[in-house]
Amino acid sequence: MRGVSVLLLLVLSACSIAHEDERNELVVVTGKLENLSYESAGIPDDVIGHGYITANLYVSEVHSGLVDAQLLRIEYYNHTYLQEQEGMTFRLKRVDDGTYIACASEGSSGYKCEGLEDDQ
Repeated sequence: MRGVSVLLLLVLSACSIAHEDERNELVVVTGKLENLSYESAGIPDDVIGHGYITANLYVSEVHSGLVDAQLLRIEYYNHTYLQEQEGMTFRLKRVDDGTYIACASEGSSGYKCEGLEDDQ
């Protein structure tokens, strides 16, 4: 019986680790954005005012990866708020505090999510 308990503990630990690894990979989702706050990046001579924007993302479709909920707290880097409309698609990476960062498109400013692969 003791051997079965140890085996069960090892299996459950492996599942927990695999689940955590999966949540830290890139996800691609579509949904509606609700902008919440803006914090200046504090870049000298930045006339258009780049900053870090916190928003809620109401997920309507998951294209790849796993997400924790239908409502995600995200942060993105931009000089203005993104439009709050249905059908916005985001590439996101979950960070340690449970929020997600929006990954910048190649060649644009923002959070870089290099080394992450998505299914698209």
